[in-house]
Amino acid sequence: MLENKDHFGYYTVGKYKTYSKLDAILLHDKTSEFPKWHFNDEIFELHDWTQEPKESLKELYRQRAQQIRDKYDYLVLFYSGGADSTNILQTFIKNDIKLDEISQFYSYDGDHDYNSNFNSEVVKVAIPWTKKIIDSNKHKYINHRIIDQSKLIEDIYDLPEIRFDFLYQQNTCFSPNNFSRVYLRKIIKDYSDMIAQGKKLCFIWGSEKPRLHQINNRYCIKFVDMVDNCVSPLIQQQNFAGYYDELFYWSPNFAKGIIKQGHTLVNGLKTLTINDTFFSQERTPFGSVKREGKTWHLKDHGVHTLLYDGWDVNTFSVGKKRSPILSLRDSWYLKKNDGSNLRYLSGIKELDKILTKTKNNFWKNDNAIEEGIKGCLTRPYFLE
Repeated sequence: MLENKDHFGYYTVGKYKTYSKLDAILLHDKTSEFPKWHFNDEIFELHDWTQEPKESLKELYRQRAQQIRDKYDYLVLFYSGGADSTNILQTFIKNDIKLDEISQFYSYDGDHDYNSNFNSEVVKVAIPWTKKIIDSNKHKYINHRIIDQSKLIEDIYDLPEIRFDFLYQQNTCFSPNNFSRVYLRKIIKDYSDMIAQGKKLCFIWGSEKPRLHQINNRYCIKFVDMVDNCVSPLIQQQNFAGYYDELFYWSPNFAKGIIKQGHTLVNGLKTLTINDTFFSQERTPFGSVKREGKTWHLKDHGVHTLLYDGWDVNTFSVGKKRSPILSLRDSWYLKKNDGSNLRYLSGIKELDKILTKTKNNFWKNDNAIEEGIKGCLTRPYFLE
């Protein structure tokens, strides 16, 4: 059974609809009509975002986990060790909601370094925590899978169906480690066998935290088109039967939870003590507040402490990757000198040329391809 993949977002330029951002950018350059990114507007518009839900975040997370459990036969949580996926894992475990599998990605066969940017958080946090959970008598039924993406990353850009147009199959996150995940259900026999047997296989992704903005001194949430770090346009277009993705947080089925998260962040901005752990004067996407003549921006640890009960700010983390295109996670691949990365690197050079030729070189952040492509935002959902 196929499902409509529009809920992961799509673009329109006039009456033209596409899942590909590059496609929309080129049409924008031709028509001067700015692309509109649609992300479940018809669902989110039905809610009153100014009203904070009475339920606790813990309860709303529990309801979301149960909702996903009831919908699919086999659940795979991609647990990185970061705060977002840790909260999902704890929600399932503490509420005795069954997870079938906990999985991690890394590229040890590629860089041969457990302390690398990609591998270290997985090795030091995610794998030990997963083993601790499964080693308890209560959760021995959970499968644990560690997926090394190295070979897939090396091979993916030579696949016939994407070798000439992969630039149209990613929107924001052009890094090889992101894109290669599209093919997991094909290369992992357990997954392909389940699908062949008619089972509904679901990948759960820890995406994403609310992005707070202010318009005329009113806080609001806008969604940005960064969903392709979990679900690429290729998945939306091919729409494989029996294979499903769930963004745990950014889902039209979790609107109440997103609203609650938004209000929680706004309340925190207004009441949290200003300190270096929670706030910075450097810009972040999570909201800001003016106090004593200075503008303070909420940092990751501030967001995580407010949204995820019990999060330990001392948990080891490498932080977020700086570039969604030439990612530190793929350093080993980018530095290869055997020619296996030429198709990818040539594609990024071509992307740079295409964007440079657009009107006023508008689409590159800071006019540098390394800084990524400018985001498209939805309409605002006002919290006050």
